[in-house]
Amino acid sequence: MPVHVLLCANHPTIRAGLLSLLSKWPDVQLIGCCSDGRSCLEALERHAVDVFLLDLQGPPRNLHWLPRLHARRPDTRFLALTPPARVPSQDARLESTGYTEQIDGASSPDALLAALKGTPSAAPSSPTSPTTLTPRESEVLRLMACGHSNKAIARALDLSEYTVKNHVKQVLRKLGARNRTQAALWMRTAAP
Repeated sequence: MPVHVLLCANHPTIRAGLLSLLSKWPDVQLIGCCSDGRSCLEALERHAVDVFLLDLQGPPRNLHWLPRLHARRPDTRFLALTPPARVPSQDARLESTGYTEQIDGASSPDALLAALKGTPSAAPSSPTSPTTLTPRESEVLRLMACGHSNKAIARALDLSEYTVKNHVKQVLRKLGARNRTQAALWMRTAAP
């Protein structure tokens, strides 16, 4: 039985990409696509929906209508597609609206499908824990999070810049971060 999904994405390019992706999956039936809160509320009144997918990767938006939506459809799963470099205040604002599930916008299409279907692998994955980083990678990450350049890290750890560059690449890969800023944000918000 397919999962019935209502998509809300206010950025036209992101909306078109998600529509294209969702329409390719036989396990997903797209019930509708909305670009604002009013049209989402109207669509939820007209259609039975299993999952409400809200894209938060586009321009910032006012989410004041989300608690009403959640109150009208408490049995509907609410899944937020969040920017890769999330801000803790945004997470708190989102949680206050009734959302309980989030998936990183940089996740693979398979991870999004799993999240929509509610399979165990769909649990919002946190980046690699620091224990999977080597002690040296952890040191490099700590200095990156403080804003140090590769040259400064190399001096501090008595390494060559080339070696630091390799450690930085490994840290980014292991954390699933696209750049140093994302790694630093992870270090500041997710690391114990």
